Formats: sequence, structure tokens, C-alpha cells
Amino acid sequence: MNIAKLLAGLKTSEKGRGTLDVLLCTTYCRSQLYLSRQLSQLHPELTMPMFSEITARFQTARTEVRQLLLQYLLPWLVNIELVDPNVPPANPLSYIQYYATEAGRTSRREGLGSVEATEMVLNNLFYITVKFSDNHPKEIEELWSTLCACWSNNLKVIIRYLIIVSGMAPNELLPYAKRVVLYLARSRPERLLDEMMTELQTVETLNCLIERTETPPFYRLTSMRKATSGHSDGPGTGSQDATGRTGELAPVEKGTIHTKRHSGEDPTKTS
Repeated sequence: MNIAKLLAGLKTSEKGRGTLDVLLCTTYCRSQLYLSRQLSQLHPELTMPMFSEITARFQTARTEVRQLLLQYLLPWLVNIELVDPNVPPANPLSYIQYYATEAGRTSRREGLGSVEATEMVLNNLFYITVKFSDNHPKEIEELWSTLCACWSNNLKVIIRYLIIVSGMAPNELLPYAKRVVLYLARSRPERLLDEMMTELQTVETLNCLIERTETPPFYRLTSMRKATSGHSDGPGTGSQDATGRTGELAPVEKGTIHTKRHSGEDPTKTS
């Protein structure tokens, strides 16, 4: 009889503890999400350290913890402006038009971004998508949607990145690149269609050499001379290199894309 009472008491205690855990989890989750949002607004200079710290914990975190980490990461993506020296920087007029159409944005904020930070952000997010999108589809879709929605040039940089990684290993990575494009289409369908049509209209036939590297961003893409051209080089003019200058090909930096498509742009400029 005493054993029965003891078992009943244990069951009641476990039930109460389970209810308390659920309540605390919900309460603390909301509090931490609010804290993460406040920190991202008050201390934007911590964006990249926080991004690195949160994503570094994914490998060892439990499934439920990964879900919380994805939620905490979301506010910090608002501060990230992706930078690609081969993508023309957005002009001030495009910023004005962009922010005029974005609900909830009354003024332009200064973004935090560099080529190195862009490589880390896109590589990490794409890795997370490949590894965990089946377990956390909603949270990962929100990450990509937020990243492409906050800055006018981010969508262009994301599309360009997806084209590169898909070309490196199409059999393995193309399905996940298509999944990311689906996320972007749900978030910004009209802008995505415009950017994709622009890409289709401006593609040139190029002899490209893609090399895998051991260091991030794990690729090096060198654009050689065009396979077909509408005009031939005159005598003594020499061949045009990837940066738009004549002579020998310019040195290629790891992680940058050298094409003649944006040869008029200064590759050292960032948005």
C-alpha cells in the first residue's frame, strides 16, 4: 500500500515537473529571443561574433536546442549586408525605392558586411541548410527570407553564390540550392524573378576554370577568354583579362569570381 502511494506520488511529481519544464522553456525562449533582438539593435558591431558563436554550436547541439539557436540567430541577420566585388553596388536611388516598399522600415540603417564576412555567412547558412533543413525547414526558411529581405543587394549576392556552388558539385548541391531558391521565391517572388531574368539575359559563354581550395570559401573561379565573341581582337591589341585590362590575366584571389560580365566595375569596391 505504501509502495502504491509512493509510485502515485512520483507520477504526480514527474507530471508537475514536466509541466514546469514546458512553462519555463516557453518563457525563457521568449525572453532569450527578445534579448537577442534587443542586442542586435543596440550592439550591431557584435553581429559577426554572435553569428560565428551561434553557428559553431550546431554540430554538438541537440535537436531542440538547434531550433532555439536558429531563432536566436534570426535578428542578427537583419544587420548583415552581403558584399561581392563582382556585383555592382546598389545606387542610392535603389535604396530609397527599396526601403519605401518595405513594411516597417522608416529609414536606412548602416549594414555590417565585407567580402570575408559574406563568405562565412553564406557558407555557414548553406551548410546548415544541407545538414539540418529536413529537421528544421521552417526556421531555416526564415533565415534565408530575412537575409534576402533586409538589404537590396543581398538577393543578387545569394543568387550568384548559389550558381557557383551548384556548378562545383551539381549532383550533391543542386537540390539544396533549389531549396534555397524556393525559400527566396516565397519571400520575394517578384524580385527573385527579376534577378533571375537579368541573370539569364546577361550570361556569356565563358571558359571558366573552377578550383576547389582547402580554405574558405573553398573555391576559386577564374574566367578565361570567351569561347565565342562578337568581335576579334585587332593586331597588337592583346587579350582582355578578367578585370577589363589588356595583357596577362590578373592574379586571382581565392573566393572571388572574375568574369568579364562586370569588367567595367572596380573589383576592389564593395557595397
